[in-house]
Amino acid sequence: MLFDNIFSFARAEAKPSEDIDATLSDKIPGAEPSAKVVREVSPEASAVLGFIGTLTGAIQQNASTQQTYANQPGSTAQAASSVMKESSKSLDDIVEKTGERPFPPGRPNIYGINAGGINLKGEKVVVPFRFEADKYAQGGMNYANANSIRTNDIINAAPQEIYQSVRGGDFTYALPYLVPNKPYLVRLHFVEAFWTAKGQRLADVVLNNQQVLSNFDIFEAAGGKDIACVKEFTASTDSRGQITIQFKSVKDLAAVCGIEILDV
Repeated sequence: MLFDNIFSFARAEAKPSEDIDATLSDKIPGAEPSAKVVREVSPEASAVLGFIGTLTGAIQQNASTQQTYANQPGSTAQAASSVMKESSKSLDDIVEKTGERPFPPGRPNIYGINAGGINLKGEKVVVPFRFEADKYAQGGMNYANANSIRTNDIINAAPQEIYQSVRGGDFTYALPYLVPNKPYLVRLHFVEAFWTAKGQRLADVVLNNQQVLSNFDIFEAAGGKDIACVKEFTASTDSRGQITIQFKSVKDLAAVCGIEILDV
């Protein structure tokens, strides 16, 4: 069902004029040209594309499956869904064979943004299958640190790399291409990597024009310096399918390390 939803959404948004990825039909048997594009219209689909290609390769000798694709070329959605349904391999089997896990433990995120998204060299950092490099932001500045961040207190914490960069200042994230007027879970990842006492960094966070955090102190909420902290909220998209998150400095610079959007 998950993969049906992912690729059905991508198919609905794809248009022949957008066929710029000529390799997609090679990666997934049965993909017709009009469904080649899986771009930002479906972040989930983009994230699992490489994984689907690997899994597809593992069952290419299945003659009945290939005959089905030949008789009914269909779309990327049909091909990808068939691959998943006909494969009897468990996720652990896939991980063992490929060395890759398509999603983190728990539910897959629709959006995973590595806020700041740079290392100390100023290079963009992407965490495969979960967080992509910083995007959809206006305002603010990117910072990086090399601190070792404690994450063991957080269920489904982000990887270390996420907490080792931040976007700071006054800035806004506008996350598009979601289902209009639908509730989602918003997870905000924070860490205080500079101050060593509470009250030194305070910020407000506004989610879809509703203030959800007031005078938020990362150090105090996390329980100290270099300790990960996650705040979760439920928010509905607007009529365009967008969620907007504003970060406003109160004392020093507002800061966030990562943003996730998940189905409720």
